[in-house]
Amino acid sequence: MSENKSKNKLTGAGRINRREQLVESEEPKPWWQTSRRKFIVGGAVAAGAVLTGGVWLATRDDTTDVDKDSLELQRAQGWNIGSEQKPLSLAGAQTLDSQGRDDWKRYLDQSVMLGAYQPRSQAWLPFFVPTLIQSLQFESLRQQLAPIHLPDMRESYGRGQTIARDFLTNAQNAGETAIVVDLPGRDSIALAAGMADAAELILTFDNFPHPLGVTPSHETLAAMLYYAGEIESKQAAAKWGEGTTKPAPVFLLDSKRLETYKDADAQFDNRYLAKLPSAQKFQEMGVKSLVYVTPDRTRAQELDDLNEDFVAYKNSGLNVAMLPLSDLVGVDENVSREWGDGSTRTEQQRNYYYGGSPGFHPFFFYAYPFYSPSPAYARRTGFAGGARGATLPPSVSPPRYIPAPRPTMFSGTRIGGRSSASGVGRSKPTRLEAVYKLAHVLRVRRREMKMTRRSWFQSLLGGEEGDGYFFGLQLLIHAFGKDDLRARLAAIISDPDGALEDLEAKRRYIKRVVAVLLEQEPYWSQVFWDYKTTRAAAAAEFESWAAELSANTATESEEMDAAVDGAFRVSHEKDYVAVTIVLHLSAPFPPAEIDDESLYWQTATIGKLVRGLLLVNPETILADGVFIIPGNSEDGLSEEDLLIGGWSYLRVLT
Repeated sequence: MSENKSKNKLTGAGRINRREQLVESEEPKPWWQTSRRKFIVGGAVAAGAVLTGGVWLATRDDTTDVDKDSLELQRAQGWNIGSEQKPLSLAGAQTLDSQGRDDWKRYLDQSVMLGAYQPRSQAWLPFFVPTLIQSLQFESLRQQLAPIHLPDMRESYGRGQTIARDFLTNAQNAGETAIVVDLPGRDSIALAAGMADAAELILTFDNFPHPLGVTPSHETLAAMLYYAGEIESKQAAAKWGEGTTKPAPVFLLDSKRLETYKDADAQFDNRYLAKLPSAQKFQEMGVKSLVYVTPDRTRAQELDDLNEDFVAYKNSGLNVAMLPLSDLVGVDENVSREWGDGSTRTEQQRNYYYGGSPGFHPFFFYAYPFYSPSPAYARRTGFAGGARGATLPPSVSPPRYIPAPRPTMFSGTRIGGRSSASGVGRSKPTRLEAVYKLAHVLRVRRREMKMTRRSWFQSLLGGEEGDGYFFGLQLLIHAFGKDDLRARLAAIISDPDGALEDLEAKRRYIKRVVAVLLEQEPYWSQVFWDYKTTRAAAAAEFESWAAELSANTATESEEMDAAVDGAFRVSHEKDYVAVTIVLHLSAPFPPAEIDDESLYWQTATIGKLVRGLLLVNPETILADGVFIIPGNSEDGLSEEDLLIGGWSYLRVLT
């Protein structure tokens, strides 16, 4: 913290994590510990030779050869690297969004888009993947994007409305079943928009768009623009957490994430692997069943990267079922509408029915019996479990689907943890080029890459030379004498996973901290934050904050003092908890780039800063720290302590 702020006298707890420095003599880590995919420019180059041969490669006049993670390279060199002059192709581009409005452009701001799509229930926040939203940091991408709306999206949206209106809102236990939507990205978003007033949406899109991308994630992003305003308003209006049934968690996947990679010279490999919670985590969240939503009945099993997860779900006792979206059949019907002038008009409207008819529609609850229909719905439809099943010939029956283990390229390659129980997602096989040709080959000349010897090494080490950014935030939360908040934060800080070099572990660590802070947003009281954008200032400020906070850490019994001494401790009350987050980054933190000083201390601004932490790429974190004061149950932080304990620099939130 700044020198003019006196050290507070209350003890705290915290930890500083510093990224290991990569040196030329260091043995390269196995590829699955450092990246999810490989990016190769030109011919094949061994990973271990990248650093030693980098200068020679960067100074060649013909083709530059690089063995590198494609997402990492996009972050460092631009989302459209190698195809800067090639525009995106957006079929179905629109000038208005799904609500007929033209304010969709504000969602081109990654912070605003994040606010629209992040889960509203903080418990699901750790499983939200913001990578695709992070791509909006590039102005050249924002300039090319527009909302899209296509006929298949219209169909998916209508089916989503039916699922929400007729099934989720009429089920007594909707929150006990997780829904995994595995459609093309734009259709997943459209289905989600139709369900948004009755379901909790969790995005899992883990790549950047590219003009030559194997996975057309720019379409997903454009669909997100089209529905952003509608989804945000629906999610905000939902009454979850107010005594009503918990909403169904809906995980949105892009089925094109594993598209076939055909032409090395004409495609950019931006594929990725799905990440879902473990069976244990689902059970901890009260989930008892899982519905896997597919486009139609041509898909008889889950995609390869989900196989081990789904088998684990089944083996742990979760019910796993498949729902082909095509089982909701569109029927054009005439409906009467009353207009503003008092007249009534008949219009044709497409409605979607399970099995293709209104009479069979309620038998969705028979086909998927882990949903319990409400008594009111049963009375209204005349549906009473399976009683009418014998008299009504089935129009459709659920697929005979039981997850079974099968050999895939991802078998036994879980990443993100020490065991299969705690890991997240799947790594790629060690012989990817030979097995699946998942390594990308793209020829880019040195003049297009604009790489010098200096920028070559800096891109490998995570940031350009001279770049350095510091963000620090201290937030005072009114805890009303309860120890729950302090204890929960202490548990996160003490989690060894948070110190791992594994990027997925770091992402989860940040998400868990942010989830707790956002949950406490109504109780934020006072704040102080700072942002530095030069290398020297950033390093100095980080060391200042870290040293001061570390000096006040007391976790040993000899350091603790529970006595009220009248000087630094005047009360035993534990009314407040102070949380401090410090980041030393190699890339900017855009949410903190606020020019209007009148906004500095507003609750909305602090909310934007806290949510912005979800957009931080762990690869850019040089060092980080999270501290809580008090850091032990023997200490307290009261109104009186705040008056005398050196906290005068804090600003009251408005």
